[in-house]
Amino acid sequence: MIKIRDVSEKDAEVFFELLKRTLQNYPASFQTDISQIENTSLQDVIEHLSESDGVKGFRLGGFDKTGKLVGSVRLQRRVSPKQSHCADIEQMFVDSECQNKGVGYKLLTSLIERAKRIEGLEQIELYVSSNAHAAIHLYKKLGFMESGTIPRQLKVDNKYHDYIYMYLLTNA
Repeated sequence: MIKIRDVSEKDAEVFFELLKRTLQNYPASFQTDISQIENTSLQDVIEHLSESDGVKGFRLGGFDKTGKLVGSVRLQRRVSPKQSHCADIEQMFVDSECQNKGVGYKLLTSLIERAKRIEGLEQIELYVSSNAHAAIHLYKKLGFMESGTIPRQLKVDNKYHDYIYMYLLTNA
């Protein structure tokens, strides 16, 4: 049984460890490189997690029956007045031991339900590696639509990775 709740400052250490493992194991799936966070302190992570206010953005975590954080996803609303009707899904990840067990589905359905309650938010957007077939399938299952490919979006170990842009209308 997975419990979905906000990731808070008290989860900073376990969140940061899971994030680092994920960036190491799946470097082509994230724009952030592990080298960019090597010097990040636990206090920096705590401050980052405390920035969520529920309207501009929030981070959800999936916790197993023992209370262990096994997945996370962030929704970040855009601040520009011309784009404030849009928000981005960022850092969607599930611990490798818990993949294909419904954690990602529960995280995303909770995120979408909550996003639909945010006044003025009309659209959720994301970018996903074109090689992340399971993730693409999940996003489509939840109603996200593809709207284009960005070729050579990332270069990891001298190999290019295309990204797919996807969106979901929350007021449809």
